[in-house]
Amino acid sequence: MAALLAAGALAAAPASATAASTSTSTPTGTGTSATTVTAVDFEDGTTGTWTPSGNAGLDVVPDPAPDGAGKVLAITRAADYEGIQSPTGIFEPGSTYTFSMRARLPDPSEPADPTGPAPTPAPTTADVRFVMKPSYAWIGNTTIGTDWTTVTGTYTADGDPAELQAYLGSTDQDAPYTILVDDIMVTTSGPDAPDDVVPGGAINPTPTPAYLAEGSGDVSALTFDDGPNPGTTPALLDFLAEHEIKAVFCVIGQNIQADGGAAILRRIVADGHVLCNHSTGYADMGSWTAEQVRTDLVANLGIIRDALGDPDQKVPFWRAPNGSWGVTPEVAVELGMQPLAVRNTIADWETQDVGTLTANLRAAMVPGELVLAHDGGGDRSGTLAAVRTVVTERLADGWELTLPQGTPPATGPVISTDFEDGTLGGWEPREGTDASDFSLAVTESDAHDSTRSAALTGRDATGDGIGRDVTGVLRAGVAYGVSAWVRYPEGQTPGDIWLSLASTAADGAQTFATLDQFDGITSTGWTRVATTFTMPAHESALLYFETAYNGGVTSDWLIDDIVVSVPEPPLIEDLTGIKETTDFPVGVAIDSRETSGAAAELVNRHFGQITPENHMKPEAWYDADGTLRRHPEATALMDFAQAHDQRVYGHVLAWHSQTPDWFFQDDAGEPLAADEAGRTVLRERLRAHVFGIAENLSTDYGPFGSDTNPLVAFDVVNEVVSDGGEHPDGLRRSEWFRILGEEFIDLAFRYADEAFNETYAAPSAGADRPVTLFINDYNTEQGGKQDRYRALVERLLERGVPVDGVGHQFHVSLAMPVGALEAAIERFADLPVTQAVTELDVTTGTPVTEARLIDQGYYFRDAFDVFRAHAADLFCVTAWGLTDGRSWRVDSGAPLLFDDQYQAKPAYYGAVGAELPARLRTANVFAGDVPLDGAATASPVWDRLPRHTFDAPGGGEAAFQLRWAPDHLTASVAVDDADPAPDDAVTLVLGGAEAGAGTAYVVGRDGSVTGGAEGADAVVTEREGGYDVVVHLPAALEEGATVAFDARVTSVDGTGSRTTGWNSPGALGTLTLVEELSYLEVAEAAQAPVVDGEVDDVWASAGAVTTTKEIEGSGGAVATVRTLWHEGALFVLADVADPVVDVSGSDPWVQDSVEIYVDGGNAKNGGYRADDTQIRVSAQNAVSFGTGDEAAQRARVASATTPTDGGYRVEASVDLLSYGGPGTFHGLDFQVNDAADGARTAVRNWADPTGAGYQSTARWGVGRLVADPGLTSLTPPVVEGRPAKGRMLTADPGTWSQEATFAYRWLQDGEPVRGGGKSSGHGATYKVKPWDVGHELSVEVTARTADGTTASATSDPVAVRR
Repeated sequence: MAALLAAGALAAAPASATAASTSTSTPTGTGTSATTVTAVDFEDGTTGTWTPSGNAGLDVVPDPAPDGAGKVLAITRAADYEGIQSPTGIFEPGSTYTFSMRARLPDPSEPADPTGPAPTPAPTTADVRFVMKPSYAWIGNTTIGTDWTTVTGTYTADGDPAELQAYLGSTDQDAPYTILVDDIMVTTSGPDAPDDVVPGGAINPTPTPAYLAEGSGDVSALTFDDGPNPGTTPALLDFLAEHEIKAVFCVIGQNIQADGGAAILRRIVADGHVLCNHSTGYADMGSWTAEQVRTDLVANLGIIRDALGDPDQKVPFWRAPNGSWGVTPEVAVELGMQPLAVRNTIADWETQDVGTLTANLRAAMVPGELVLAHDGGGDRSGTLAAVRTVVTERLADGWELTLPQGTPPATGPVISTDFEDGTLGGWEPREGTDASDFSLAVTESDAHDSTRSAALTGRDATGDGIGRDVTGVLRAGVAYGVSAWVRYPEGQTPGDIWLSLASTAADGAQTFATLDQFDGITSTGWTRVATTFTMPAHESALLYFETAYNGGVTSDWLIDDIVVSVPEPPLIEDLTGIKETTDFPVGVAIDSRETSGAAAELVNRHFGQITPENHMKPEAWYDADGTLRRHPEATALMDFAQAHDQRVYGHVLAWHSQTPDWFFQDDAGEPLAADEAGRTVLRERLRAHVFGIAENLSTDYGPFGSDTNPLVAFDVVNEVVSDGGEHPDGLRRSEWFRILGEEFIDLAFRYADEAFNETYAAPSAGADRPVTLFINDYNTEQGGKQDRYRALVERLLERGVPVDGVGHQFHVSLAMPVGALEAAIERFADLPVTQAVTELDVTTGTPVTEARLIDQGYYFRDAFDVFRAHAADLFCVTAWGLTDGRSWRVDSGAPLLFDDQYQAKPAYYGAVGAELPARLRTANVFAGDVPLDGAATASPVWDRLPRHTFDAPGGGEAAFQLRWAPDHLTASVAVDDADPAPDDAVTLVLGGAEAGAGTAYVVGRDGSVTGGAEGADAVVTEREGGYDVVVHLPAALEEGATVAFDARVTSVDGTGSRTTGWNSPGALGTLTLVEELSYLEVAEAAQAPVVDGEVDDVWASAGAVTTTKEIEGSGGAVATVRTLWHEGALFVLADVADPVVDVSGSDPWVQDSVEIYVDGGNAKNGGYRADDTQIRVSAQNAVSFGTGDEAAQRARVASATTPTDGGYRVEASVDLLSYGGPGTFHGLDFQVNDAADGARTAVRNWADPTGAGYQSTARWGVGRLVADPGLTSLTPPVVEGRPAKGRMLTADPGTWSQEATFAYRWLQDGEPVRGGGKSSGHGATYKVKPWDVGHELSVEVTARTADGTTASATSDPVAVRR
């Protein structure tokens, strides 16, 4: 290629080009093979996957040496980093790589390329090397001259694969010069495949033939056997390409080797289809030995790969000719191929009649499964015609043609946009509202490691963002990684940024999903955000970035380097299985996504039991016509369990949720009447439902209790206990209960026992009851619900209901004491039932920090210690999900044992009882400031929160508290040290989130500040027994950020110097910067308000706050909340503006209600103490409680409600126990739940913006009880009447804090008026005199209480006119 490309404009070779070949294995003869990670030889005129680095001139030229052959790259550079750089994402931490290239300097005697630029004078020697970013480590630094020199070196990767990138570095010279390079290669070593056969590429294949299609609903996977066939396959490929459909082609070796076969195979792969090994010929292999099978399968792999010229080509599937399997599945699995089922065939080997095959294909295309047709093996013109007809019909009907589940997606970037070409690269504005009018454009004002980024400016709504239509780009069921670099411009208010997905189903229903929430975004620099998600089934989809919908931030922001990719399959760590460390079975809730690949390997390593998370719930058993059939997901899980010796715990037979509406309707679609006729119908439906499931499962998997049926337990009824105590029976009001009452629970168990343990049980298992029947519920660790749960179980047992077990869901957080879990288990230990932990997860709260993950590890350690101690009582313990990202509680913080890369978290190490890292100190820091003046150390701000304490060096205590502002951190430190010494000091260490040692500021006892950045200043006050410090530490801080921190105290005496600190020596804790503290002062009432829902006069002295913070939904009801205290009780009056009051929801928190949170004494403990309380009062005065002893909480509360114009009012009193009294502080928050049509639509709070107040007291506001100031005027007196000569004026005394009698004195210009008598200056009325004209009149009112206390107040003056 003679023509040279302009510098910096070289095109990258396509992925299939030899210049960019990847992952090529070469046997080494030593048990390992060298795998080529990236290579480029420039023969195609491009730099392959390597891209420009800096502004070098890059020209692919013929080798200018007289004996040179081929092409080389000429790099004309002016700086050491200018040249080319590797792709990112190809270097894995811990792997060792060998780098090599040839390099030399041009010889001045060599002829210049006539088509290229004039040669640049070159030095005679230079140093050349590979350099790895971001550490800038040198690799293979070598001095080169004008002869070709091999540059080589090794490097062990360490860091984030997304940031690891190698470039060609070289010595700086006085002027730009040219380097010639060629044959760049990076390799790594790994173990050889068995007998040097590259595996087929299936992820954790199993011998059970796969038949499910990716996605859900009307999906199908096309598979074609016996090709390639020149007579049919090319036309079939044309049709598939026209409709952008991908399929699986099961190819036969002899047909590949026939004329034209290899070319067709290459097109199959080039078009993106998936290959399946179908043997070298058409032989029936059912009776072959394993060695015979292996020889044939390996031979066909060789034929396929030779034809493609790719020794690593993935062939992830195997299908036996004629469906004659024999031992072929086991051999295929050994060779890395997943057997593909012979299922849903169209009998096109019998006929090519178009009408017959069209009808057959219509019948064979079953939702959720693959279909099998033939493109080879003879004339297939009829098959082709049928495929064209039926597929076109199905597409018109909204079907999606996918691939079989378990198809390994191609790894690497799917979308990569860096905006460097000046375009948005397919991204577009995503408008948050119909009225949005903002700008999304490429900008050069700032960028991440480049020149351009995308800027979002003039945003009107939090939903105004940047989106990309991913319809047809991202595949349903595939896990993708997303990363980007984001920031806010300087001066803009930062906030959280969210990644979201809007997807539309075939029926037009649109779903919005928040894929991840990223905090810690700043206006001072770029932050990388990254997450993984699994693409749902969709007709169309938009992937977009926005700001947090409840954060209110509409600032401008920037985004750069967006990458959506399919990650490499993760490696499963070689760890002890959790199931190996317990004497009870350990299970996990999954769906079919966890039945293949790395996820399946993780499941089988650590768990011995699976629970279908969703697809055995009532509605999953019925199609749209109400016909009972097994959901394909349930089949996949049963098959998986059967193949891997896993037990299955079914979930759930009867539930108030996710049950088809028709269960509770008559033939006309009206609600069933709660009469005997209606009850009879529902009894019959419940029995048919239970027996239908039992029959369905036993038909395909054998009788329950047999070796072939893995089902061992079932949740018979789920969540039937009420969260509140408003009903004497303690049961949830549901449609089941409305019609059948408590009887439905008895019936469900009796039907289940008859079906699973008698009718469909193995004869030999009859006495053993093969299926254990459970009742299951949540919040059983909470006292009140636990009482109601136990009472129900006792009633059931007394009636002889066959309840075998009690299930505890245990969806908890770090705030829930582990002791509460043990108490729940112990509460049922004396009953004749087994127990199970059925849905365990433990949220950390957000942001998810290393400290919280370590705390979670200790929580799992303690919880599993409890479970092991009660192993004799436990049927099983089940984790409700495999990895954090798959949990329904992920937004509350990383709740499970493994992360989204299938790696063990501290939670795993805690669960197995292994060693855990030391706990890390953490603290929330509220926004605020205290001036550095003489009152700084005594500021009342420091009284509003408890201090963080540690032992002082000389005995006593050191304690600190913090506030943050955008440009500094304010620290208040109190030190007990009664012996002053010149070197006594407080050291404060401040660093970023990734800080190591941090920056140390040393505050001397004399107020001096040394170390750290300029601008630090301090105030020190001596006191008896010690000293107090307040210091400003300069720092750029933002809400949501985390900061490393430590406080240390040094004390010097005659024995030497000693230092203690908040953290262990050398360690730093983590501060999380949060919102400004919500604070109110609670006035003392002279007398207690009557709790009756009416507004007593005493409420006039109460201050008010409003629930303005949106936690859930938008808009919603708002409460104005007033507070008072009297004799140890807190009084709350909440007026709720809510035009539509709805209390129809079955859960208390989904009813219109007010929640009152009280942390007596303001401990800010995080997790609830015994005396902390969450009180919920509905609009109809139904009272319920959150965590804790319900009876004890109920004894502290009195409440009343009343409807108001436009809403409702809640009045309540709460006993403050021993924590009350003037000047005391209490954690407080107020929440309004807004409901409509039985569902909660919005939540608003006064203080805590996280929505996690039901789990933690840490972000509640603070109230201070203020003493009654005595007799005071609340509203001033007023002069009423016309102020004119001869007119009578009347004094309104105003309102007062206590009951009193009043005396009056009228004033002229502030002095007592002349004259006397009732109307002449000392009564409630006054007649205006002639001499008052032209002056001002006012009235002084003196109030007197029964005990003789007096106080006075004066009205505003009025002017007297003629």
